[in-house]
Amino acid sequence: MSSPRNAPSRPFNPDECQREAIEHLHGPMLVLAGAGTGKTTVLTRRIARLIEQGHARADEILALTYTDNAAAEMRDRVKAELKHTDISGLQSSTFHAYCNNLLIRTGNNFGVLD
Repeated sequence: MSSPRNAPSRPFNPDECQREAIEHLHGPMLVLAGAGTGKTTVLTRRIARLIEQGHARADEILALTYTDNAAAEMRDRVKAELKHTDISGLQSSTFHAYCNNLLIRTGNNFGVLD
């Protein structure tokens, strides 16, 4: 039996908007959609494509999501898609965890601007 964090069991046939997100190369991309619409699959495919085609290294990608499960699932799916590629530098995290780590790394070296 497959775990819930494995790649989807049904075939993924991206629609036009999903394909546009997967193939987008220049600058950041926000994928905003409801539950169960394929966001994680789209982001996973996009990340894998960027790395596989040499448009970005894993350590140049920051994938943020709202849940720990989605962050881990994205990382697992990218790893499964790019079996022979080192993705250890890929940052896949929740917004909260990423910002918390950023504050920890910068210490007291920040301020609030009015």
